[in-house]
Amino acid sequence: MTKTIWNFKTHPLRGVLLFYAITIAFHVLWRMCSSWAGSENPAWLFQATWFGEHLWDRAANAYTAMAGFTTRQAYLAAALINELLMGDNFERLGGENLRWLEGVNFERPEDVNFEQLDGDNFERPDGDNFERPAGVNSTFVFHAASPAGTQIRQLIIDHTCSGLKQFYQAFFLFLLYPGPWKHKAWFIPMAIAVMHLVNVLRIVVLSLAMLHAYHQWDFIHDWVVRPMFYVVLFGLWVWWDQRSGG
Repeated sequence: MTKTIWNFKTHPLRGVLLFYAITIAFHVLWRMCSSWAGSENPAWLFQATWFGEHLWDRAANAYTAMAGFTTRQAYLAAALINELLMGDNFERLGGENLRWLEGVNFERPEDVNFEQLDGDNFERPDGDNFERPAGVNSTFVFHAASPAGTQIRQLIIDHTCSGLKQFYQAFFLFLLYPGPWKHKAWFIPMAIAVMHLVNVLRIVVLSLAMLHAYHQWDFIHDWVVRPMFYVVLFGLWVWWDQRSGG
């Protein structure tokens, strides 16, 4: 009887603590790797070579390839939904485009063809030219009505929109959390697919905010859609824990 009461009272707390421990540990590891990415002297582990190439270079190349693919898929799915929801107020710009001018709105000049923004440079109405940055996947452009006239707002979809971090967290959470391996074989891919759908939803919500809640965009980005990933991940964990019995 004592053993039954002990398990009943401690198992939920033990599971939650393990969920948080794995999620936070791999969040910190991701942050560490991100900081090493901008360093000329990454951690000693990545300074090792394999077939004449540094492990860090191999890891960076693999990340770039995966991020490019997943970002592109998120971009295409979100663009399709945006076109259905926003109609003429939205257009997509394929290829590598100009950077997002944060906090800058300008009226659409009649002599600028926004369908041609996929060139190497873009001449702003004030005459300033700037080159497109590396790593940009594609750009969303929104035509927002305002008292001053139509404003052009841009949202760049780049590697930070890939969802790779969330895929990685979901993968290792359910890989390391107790449960039957035969169920993990299908649950882990499903969890990654769910996180991809959440990422697409995040981009769509931020797109709608560009049109309808522009001044609250930063708040929505930081405090609404970013925590949404963890809410969904926690829900998946609860489902897994109940299904597998921990």
